[in-house]
Amino acid sequence: NGETPIPVSVNLSRLDFLSCDIFALANGIVSDYRIPHDFVYFEITESIMAEQRDLMFEIVDKFRSAGYQIWMDDFGSAYSSLNVLNEYTFDELKLDMSFLRPFNLRSKQIVTSIVKMAKVIDLHTLTEGVETEEQFSYLRDIGCEKVQGYLFGKPLPYDQAMANLHQKQIQIELVQERYYY
Repeated sequence: NGETPIPVSVNLSRLDFLSCDIFALANGIVSDYRIPHDFVYFEITESIMAEQRDLMFEIVDKFRSAGYQIWMDDFGSAYSSLNVLNEYTFDELKLDMSFLRPFNLRSKQIVTSIVKMAKVIDLHTLTEGVETEEQFSYLRDIGCEKVQGYLFGKPLPYDQAMANLHQKQIQIELVQERYYY
């Protein structure tokens, strides 16, 4: 329709990996709709990475070899382990919203350390649960590349989400900007 294409991230659960060949299923759907692989990001919680190591090595490698980005979701939640970052290659690290609650000096120091570490190991960062301008400004200032949360909008159907972006004067990132940044 002449609109800027928007990448989509898909959360994959433990059940997705255990109940089917999730790579074949997802890759088939993407191929059927002729979606470029770099427009689909797969989010995997770190808990499944730690619990199903052998299975996950193979599946993550298939996704990455096919040109998909793999994001570690909910980093810092109850199952957090730095070993997962050492064992797997991810494209993006999604910091769990729990790091912003409470939003105090200690939580800021932890988030700053994680963002710095991610940059050193060549991982992009996204922080979930941003609800205030103060949190947004802080994350931007420490170099967190992406944020999501109710400050920008709650989950909405496509048309309503686009209207919300327009109302808040948030522009969609162009493809060439996405690759640049």
